[in-house]
Amino acid sequence: MTDTRLRICLLSREYPPQTGWGGIGTYVYFVSHALADAGHEVHVISRSDRKEEYQHADGPVTVHRIREQKAGGPIGDWLCRWLPLSDKAYSRRAAEKAFELHAQAPLDVIEAPEYRAEAWHLVRKSPAPVVVKTHTPTFMLEQLNATRSSAAERAVKEMEADAARRAHALSSPSQSLADILRSEWKLNGRAIRVLPYPIDTGRLPAQPWAGGTPTALFIGRFEQRKGVHVLVEALPEVVKRVPNAKLRLAGGHAESIRGADRYTQALRDRIRALGLDAHVEFLGWQKRDALPALYQSAWAVVVPSLYDNYPNVCLEAMASARPVVGTRVGGIPEMVQDGASGWLVKPEDASALATALIEALGNEAEANRRGEAGRRFVSERLSPARIAQETAAFYREVIERARGEKR
Repeated sequence: MTDTRLRICLLSREYPPQTGWGGIGTYVYFVSHALADAGHEVHVISRSDRKEEYQHADGPVTVHRIREQKAGGPIGDWLCRWLPLSDKAYSRRAAEKAFELHAQAPLDVIEAPEYRAEAWHLVRKSPAPVVVKTHTPTFMLEQLNATRSSAAERAVKEMEADAARRAHALSSPSQSLADILRSEWKLNGRAIRVLPYPIDTGRLPAQPWAGGTPTALFIGRFEQRKGVHVLVEALPEVVKRVPNAKLRLAGGHAESIRGADRYTQALRDRIRALGLDAHVEFLGWQKRDALPALYQSAWAVVVPSLYDNYPNVCLEAMASARPVVGTRVGGIPEMVQDGASGWLVKPEDASALATALIEALGNEAEANRRGEAGRRFVSERLSPARIAQETAAFYREVIERARGEKR
């Protein structure tokens, strides 16, 4: 297939700013705009933040907001705990909308996240080849957050795996996640194309740090898999060696994660018990337009995850010329080079994390050197134009293969 213009549809409940809750929404926003800027026609089917469905233009991207049906009342709540009613209903409505778009003008390819099985209906009957983009499936979230499944969540986990097995093709932001899912979902040697997330360095200023309070920044959800509790345990040694060190925590707990509010309260209680209140600032959830200044306020960005597929916070930190102090898990080593663009340590090792933070906060020149190296890496390797080109090339392979199978 030649480099012709593609008509692309992306599915994602998350799409900023109306429903831009996390990493999937951030990815879909950047990749949809990158594909549109490359000349393709891009549509996004996302959750409506209103009672009605509607359509709007986000620059060159057309966004179609659909209703997420939820049963109300005590009986409805009980049914939703035991049956994946809302997930199946949303998947069905997303498929209907995709067919509506295809009827207006043929779609060439559809991409959907594995999370919550948005493509579950489409992989059974679709107007175009379906690519499932893996991010972090429900079974991994439960393992990392040590939460138990409801009957509905157990069904959703099987729906996610089923959609992945039936999809025309699979992609992943990291090799680490691809390897895990190939084994866990018994994909029988199926290829999973590794396509990293893009990052636009032009959206994030990058000024070298020059004096001021040595500050570490955490941005993300307050939940066990993000390792915030390990970061708190590392703080006493950091403050002992860097007495004026400060930690800023931007984010909060996700309402959808059971026990996340208790986890957040436990963090606050532990900080108080350690006598570190003066060194820690809770900033709450931040709007996207507040992030550039937030990154510039830090000497280093800390990502102490127990596992992370390909965290956007690393990309944003590196684009802001801020070194990453992270863990050697998941896709983080595929982004951050230890000793060059940041510091990498074992997960759940508070002592090693403290040592790395002390080095980052105690040496301004070294922090700036590694921050600049990170910015160069993402500028050269992960620019939106480059990722859009690689993504479109992958889509064309999938389209050609699907045509061959039909023949």
